[in-house]
Amino acid sequence: IGLMCLIFDFVADEVLIIKSLTHRDFNTMIK
Repeated sequence: IGLMCLIFDFVADEVLIIKSLTHRDFNTMIK
């Protein structure tokens, strides 16, 4: 269970990073 929690947290962090990167790219494209 602990390992699954670590993997889930890691994936969640990766998703947040990807979302922030794509959001920034969209902002630069709009401008």
